[in-house]
Amino acid sequence: MQQYLDDLVKMLKDQTFVHAAWIEGSLGGGHNDELSDIDLWVDVDDNFEKTTYDLIDKFLVDKGGELDIRLEGQLHPPQLRHKTYRLKKSSRFDILEVNLRSHSSDDVFIEGVKKFKVLFDKDRTIKTKPFNKLQHSEELSERKIFLKEEIRLGEILTEKEIIRGHFPEALLMYHHFIADSVVELARIRHTPNKISYGLKDMSRDFPKVQVKELESLYQINNLGAIKDKILEANRLAEKYNS
Repeated sequence: MQQYLDDLVKMLKDQTFVHAAWIEGSLGGGHNDELSDIDLWVDVDDNFEKTTYDLIDKFLVDKGGELDIRLEGQLHPPQLRHKTYRLKKSSRFDILEVNLRSHSSDDVFIEGVKKFKVLFDKDRTIKTKPFNKLQHSEELSERKIFLKEEIRLGEILTEKEIIRGHFPEALLMYHHFIADSVVELARIRHTPNKISYGLKDMSRDFPKVQVKELESLYQINNLGAIKDKILEANRLAEKYNS
């Protein structure tokens, strides 16, 4: 997909209903490798989302042939849409993700939090605001209190499913309320600007020792192992919450 990116961006820039385009993800942050996706974002006039995707579909087919993957979905908030592409003849890992942002969106980038690369911006559509360190610190403190309580609740809900002998349900409760909460506590400690990333980018964001420590929380294949991991999760929660 990389060989078509410049021409695709030029085609989009020529459309009157397209205002801006930028790259996020590993390519936008400058830490991409040969397996990285292209994470393209495009700001378009409201109600032109389908038109934009139709143009991109046609462009890719004309340039590269049959599309093997063409998967569309809506993000949150509703002003954001997402579509994933892969050409049948391209590498298995050659993925293009095109995200559309409706022009009415009030989305603003916080300076220094997310790295991105602007491809074009016709009318200063891409807006940023300063990072409020004090407010962010207060929000993280509140979040730590919430996560501690969520882990306590998760222990109860997980134990109920263990007593019932329901492995899938116990695993679900454990992952959602306990393991994922511990990972977020670790992110608050090590990567406070990326607390919502969960396991994503963990191998890049954390020292190897912490990665091994946290990934072990997810290495479970029976109910007895869940009990043991809850104890380990509590130990790590205290460590990252201190």
